[in-house]
Amino acid sequence: MQREHLGLLADVARAFTARRIVAIGAAALRWHYTTFRGTLDLDLCIAIDLDEHSRADALPTEWRRKRGMPHRWHLPDGQLLDIVPAADDLLAAGVVNWPDGTAMDLCGIDLAMRDNQRYADELPAEVRVASRRALFVTKVAAWLDRPHDRHKDLGDIARLCDEYVDDADPRRFDEPALEGRDWDERPTFLLGMDLAAVCSARHGSRIREFAARIGDPARLEHVWMLGAAPTAWQADPTAVSRRMQALLDGFGH
Repeated sequence: MQREHLGLLADVARAFTARRIVAIGAAALRWHYTTFRGTLDLDLCIAIDLDEHSRADALPTEWRRKRGMPHRWHLPDGQLLDIVPAADDLLAAGVVNWPDGTAMDLCGIDLAMRDNQRYADELPAEVRVASRRALFVTKVAAWLDRPHDRHKDLGDIARLCDEYVDDADPRRFDEPALEGRDWDERPTFLLGMDLAAVCSARHGSRIREFAARIGDPARLEHVWMLGAAPTAWQADPTAVSRRMQALLDGFGH
């Protein structure tokens, strides 16, 4: 966990009292994986509607919105804060239509808002962090939305595939569905299984599209993933395809 975010999250919680606040993005991955790259930026989904988001009148006055990016604030210490409104009606619609005419897809955000855990005992119980499987869906959806601009997401997705469960997790040994499955494919298979338990048809469509594109050695996206993935993947030309197939096998199990 990055302790430097606790103060910022406390400020946000005071501004949006009794609203569910869920951390996603790199800061959430850092919460799950202490060796994950550090970040000063914080991405949050908050159970507020567009009107409350546009006013945000309880946030500190020295926090400045970024022009042309209605979800982003600049903080005096250089941090960036992204806040996505995620009230129930917006989640049901599946999209935020900003006043400037742009739109933000909420695929994955809806899952993060209901599949999460408490961020820290020092913070209100409403402050949460998305689960690993929910973060996987948010990363997949974000990459599919802008694949040429989000190569960093592929590295994050690869890490989630390989480290979804720890090496010593009993599930890597005891899950009957893993019989005959290679050791390095097991975390991704378990990720697929756990996604199937919580994902909607919309999520499933995105996951299958991602796996099909990334897993095809004839596609440029396959090369992108190989370049962003851990060294162990780069040494094995079948690594990407095998893991994408393991994901689909687990998802369909």
